[in-house]
Amino acid sequence: MNLLEALQAFAEELPPGTAVPVPRETILELLSAIPRTASQVDLTVEEVARRFGRSPSTVRGWLASGDLAGYRLRRREWRVPPDALDAFQQRERQRPNPEAGARPLQGSLGDWRSVRGRSTD
Repeated sequence: MNLLEALQAFAEELPPGTAVPVPRETILELLSAIPRTASQVDLTVEEVARRFGRSPSTVRGWLASGDLAGYRLRRREWRVPPDALDAFQQRERQRPNPEAGARPLQGSLGDWRSVRGRSTD
């Protein structure tokens, strides 16, 4: 039986509402036993901004508008869960880009140069 299982068994035996003082070392040992990867940590606005190559104010705008799901920590700092960031990226990838492919290019570069070389008088 590992430490987490032992703690759960102990807690189940206690009457509801019982307060139990726990030594700091025990808490640290329990927390270190929980596997936690970097992808499970909620990101800050600055981290999201770096990832997308945008400014933090742009990311705050996405959060305020609801385009990007997040929450406020202590009513001040935004945090973005990894799942919300993944969903945002998927939506952005599927969104049509009006600048790309809206009007297919016709002609050649030589045609463009000949038009640009003419005067409009």
